[in-house]
Amino acid sequence: MRGSASGASRFRCRCRASTPARRSCSFLGGPDDSLIGNVIKQQFLETRDWPFGSVLSIVLTVVALGIAGLAAWIGSRGTRREAADA
Repeated sequence: MRGSASGASRFRCRCRASTPARRSCSFLGGPDDSLIGNVIKQQFLETRDWPFGSVLSIVLTVVALGIAGLAAWIGSRGTRREAADA
């Protein structure tokens, strides 16, 4: 449902039916958008700049792990605080 008030209008889903039983969707962009995954793919396949593509991949992995670690730390702080109050 495009343009709904739930915020779904901010994101796009481009679906392409490869076979009737299997569908492939690309969330949050497509081949024309400049997202980190597309930039990494471009560095490897089109530009053939493998060192820069590798650095981008490592930076993306470190940032994702950092965000996950921060979320786990914040979650454990809230759990310990609730246990101390009880």
